[in-house]
Order: sequence, then C-alpha cells, then structure tokens
Amino acid sequence: MSKPTFLLSTPVTPYPLQPWHDPATDIARQRFTKNQDIFTSSGHWHIYGCHFIAQNISSPCVVLDYPRMEDFENEVRKGYDYIGISSLTPNMDDCLRMFELVRRVSPKSKTIFGGFAGYHFSQYYSPEEQKKWVDYLAYGIEGIHLMRQISGDPIDSPIHAHFWPLCAYAIPWLDRYPSRQSATLYVSVGCHHGCDFCTTTAQFGGKRIELLSPREAIEEIRLIRRKWPEVQSFQIMEEDSSWWVDYWQEFKKLIADDPDFSLDSFEAFWVASISGYAQWDDPDDWARMGLTNTFIGFESKYAPSEGYEKRLGEAERIANDLHKRGIANTGGFMLGFDFHDRQNILEDIEWMVSLKPTSLQVSCITPYPGTPLFDRLMEEGRIRPFKWETVSFYGGGFVPKNFHFHELHNLITYTDKQLYETWGPTVMRQLEVDLEGYEYFINHKDPKLRKERALLHKKKAHSLYPLIRACEQYAPNGRVRKLIKELEQRWRWNFGEPATSQKVMSEFIVVKAAQEKVRNFFNSRNREIHIEPPKKYIYGGGIKDHDEIPYKLLYLNRDKRYENDRAQKALMDAIFGKVTSALNLYDTYVKGRELDPELTQTAKGVKML
Repeated sequence: MSKPTFLLSTPVTPYPLQPWHDPATDIARQRFTKNQDIFTSSGHWHIYGCHFIAQNISSPCVVLDYPRMEDFENEVRKGYDYIGISSLTPNMDDCLRMFELVRRVSPKSKTIFGGFAGYHFSQYYSPEEQKKWVDYLAYGIEGIHLMRQISGDPIDSPIHAHFWPLCAYAIPWLDRYPSRQSATLYVSVGCHHGCDFCTTTAQFGGKRIELLSPREAIEEIRLIRRKWPEVQSFQIMEEDSSWWVDYWQEFKKLIADDPDFSLDSFEAFWVASISGYAQWDDPDDWARMGLTNTFIGFESKYAPSEGYEKRLGEAERIANDLHKRGIANTGGFMLGFDFHDRQNILEDIEWMVSLKPTSLQVSCITPYPGTPLFDRLMEEGRIRPFKWETVSFYGGGFVPKNFHFHELHNLITYTDKQLYETWGPTVMRQLEVDLEGYEYFINHKDPKLRKERALLHKKKAHSLYPLIRACEQYAPNGRVRKLIKELEQRWRWNFGEPATSQKVMSEFIVVKAAQEKVRNFFNSRNREIHIEPPKKYIYGGGIKDHDEIPYKLLYLNRDKRYENDRAQKALMDAIFGKVTSALNLYDTYVKGRELDPELTQTAKGVKML
C-alpha cells in the first residue's frame, strides 16, 4: 500500500507588517535591536513546524518556505493527499485564504492546520466554522502523533529534529544577505512554568517533553559541524533550559574533554528564566557548557509579586553574573500588565534599562486565544473585535486596563530609545560583554576556561573592533560617545595596538556608515521590506541516514538583485582577504610587529556576531 503524500507550507508572502513597519520573521529588526538608528540589525529566521513534521513521518513530503500565492497554488494543483500549514498568529488571514484555495483547486486534498496559529484557530473558532477551512488540527505533541497516524507510522517512536535551515543576522549596510551563521536545535518542547499569557504552556499542557538526551544533542551538533563547518553558534531551543540543571550538567561533562567542543570555537544560545538560573551553584558552569547568549523573560520588575514563578530570584545579580562571564543577555520585557499604571510603568522601564541587556525585546502583554489570560479577559468583557495581523508581540484584541494601545506602543519606542541613548548600540554592548568575559577568564583557576574561553572572547572582541569608530562617530549623544571611547581604551589595554588591517577595516566601516546616514536621510531603510526567496524542500520520507541532510533544496524563482548582491559581497570578501594579507605582511616585515598567532589574520569580509 502506497504512502499518502504531504504538502506542508509556511504562509504565503508578503507577511503582515508589525506596528513599526517590520516583518515578523526578522526578529533582529522588529524585536531585539529595534530603534538603534543605523546600527539596527536585520536577518532571517525560519518557521520550523513543517520541517518538524516532514522529518517525523515516513511519507514523501514537500515543504514550501516563504512561498508566494502562485507558488503555493502551483504545488497544490499537483493533488497531494494532505496539505498542511504551520504559521505564526499574525498570518492567520493569509492561512485561511490558502485553505480556501485548496478547497477550490484540489477538493480531494485533506487540510491540516498547525503551529501557533493552528492552536489559536482551534481555540477561537467554533467547530462548525473550523470545518469550512480545516479537516485536521495538528499542534503540540499530539500534532506529530496525528501526522504519524495518518502516515501509518508508530506514533510513539523517537522524535527527530535534524539539519534544520540555518539563520543569520547582520547590520544590513555591512551584509545585506547574511547566511550560514547559526544552527537551531530543539532539545525539548513545552514549558512547565504556567504563565497565563504563554501559548507554549497552553498547547503542550504545561509539560516539558524531551526530544533529545544530552548525548543525542551533542551528536546532532557534531553532525551539523561536520556538514557546515563554518557554523559556530547554536540556538539550543527549549522554553527554559536553565531550569533543567541536571540535564545541562550532564551535557557539560560530556563535552568537557571533547575536541569537537573546544570552548574557543563553540557558542550556545538558550532560553532561560531568573528562577532557573537561581538554581545553579556555580555560574562558571554556564561558560563550561559553551553558553555565550541567553534569552531571559524578565517580563517586569513586579512580576515575582504578581504570581509569575519563573521570575523568582535576584534578577540584578544574575544579569551581572552573566555579563561578568561574557554571556550576552537578550532580555524579554512586557508592558501593559493590569498592575501597570502611568507611574510604575516608568519605574519598570528604568529598572529594565538599569540591567543593561545586550539586546532587548520590548513587547505588550497579549492575550492569545487558548491561554488563561484570554479566558479571563473574555469574562471581563475586555476582548474586542480585532484583526489577526495585530495579535502579536505588540498586543491586539483586548482593552488594556490603564492605557490606550497607542500609549503602550509609544512606551515601547521610549524604552528602546532609553536603552540606546543610555548604553549605545547592541554591537558595542556585545563588545563590552566580550571584554568582561576575557578579563574574567584570562586569569581563571580553571585551565580550560583560562585557555579556551578567554580566547573565544578575545577573538570576538577583535572581530568587533572595526565597528568602534563608526559607533563613536554616530553615537546618539555625548554620554554614549564617552562610553565607546572608554571601551576602545579598555580594548587597547587588554590587546595593545590594533593591527593595520583592523584600522583599515575601521575606516572602511566609517565610510559605509556615512553612506548609510545619507541614504536614510533621503530614503530610510525602514521603508524596505525584505521578502525571503520562496524555497522548496523535498523530503523522501523522514530521516533515513542521520549523517545526511534529509531534504533536497530548490529555489522557486531567480532573484537577480539577490544574486548580484551576493556576487558583490563575495568580491568584497575576496578583496578584503587580499588587502588584509598584504597589511599583515606590512605589519610583520616593515613595522617589525609580531602578529598574534592565536588570531586568524586573514579577514574574510565583514562578519557580524
């Protein structure tokens, strides 16, 4: 008996824009580095739900990534047995249009809806309305079980997440199309904390479901590095890694003497909580397992007294412990809680700024359908008619207790600007974190941290040096300019005189920054919305060989601008490689300077961390 065929897709482009004219999948631009003038980063991120399904069923499957409607229709007309969509919630209306097209063009195909949007659809629409668009709902762990049942596979076999597409972020005027920078690895799904606004907790029933053991996670990272050796950074995803101390202590022990996990060339990012970090006896263990960046849901200064258990602990101490060890803090901060009023919300903002997060996601409290928060506000009559595109990190669908929505949005902008005008751009905050880490570990009693971890921060600080002058020249005010000048002095105190190649790169970046300032004066980059090229991933049925990428990738159309930009970037990288090599020879044989053997001396273009 032949296996059923599956077409799985993300929503069609263009995606609905967020309130600041940003695309939802550019999380660097619309969330983490927003409102930082020319130093706002940009990049791309993938919706992985479709790959999750495709890798865990034995049926042949095609995954469309960022398709246009015509791409989706062309594929639908091939008559797949099952057609599914995984989506973020703001794309709901586009998903429903896609399902309407399936009903019209391929009426024999069964439709499936999953992801965050699928869960919210299931909670918001009545069963009768759901049937107009969707035959099956697939979210949470039961979603994979359902798809396996349809495919005729054992529902309780191990769940895989293998060789997912890579993500990347950069300052766009230095690298318009960053690529092959960061790999994503899910070790668990779900969350036990039970925050009333959290869809993850709701759809997974308040449980953590482990997908990979520490040993399996290590093997997956090793496979990725063999296939993509240029990848150094790994987004190790679960809702709160810091809470599961025993799991990560085992991970730390397994990589301790593994040459594939030298701490000067392996970086991990995870999602964490204050209460999770508070359980650790030795914060140096975070560095021993390779952690260099962490997302922490600070939520609010007042969250611990308002019943949010993940915020229990000393937030200020933990933020300081992270920075001291060279671990960047990507903070999550929310405005518009019922306990916020016009006075304490300003105190909350100043508290968050005082923690000096390396980057910050400032959002509104949002009641997503299916969460306890939504149910409570519905009972209070505070859920009003809304557009799905507004149901995002920036609110939508409810009446705040003490504010108008435009006030909350203005306060988000105010927070972003307070952070930028107090501490400078994220790239300089990252440099400070790396200097902190280098200074902490260079004389550490642990020889592995002293040798490898200190070297990692040294290499990162060297790669960021060429940005110092541009950040100082275009600083938002004198306070930030002084901080940046002090950072340069600190850099020189630690590493001495920069190489001639670094100085030349610095001059180049200053010129590029000036061009960007002029460009934005006449035509702001914020007017541009980059749409990712539509891609097609062809799976032959699950994962047959763990050593190989389980899909074949095809681009559905040619983008001449993209191709030209990539060709120009490749040429620029090659030129810089030649120039820096020549300048290093100049330093060595003309100036008589001995170059640092621990650092790569040939630049390969402007690489952003």
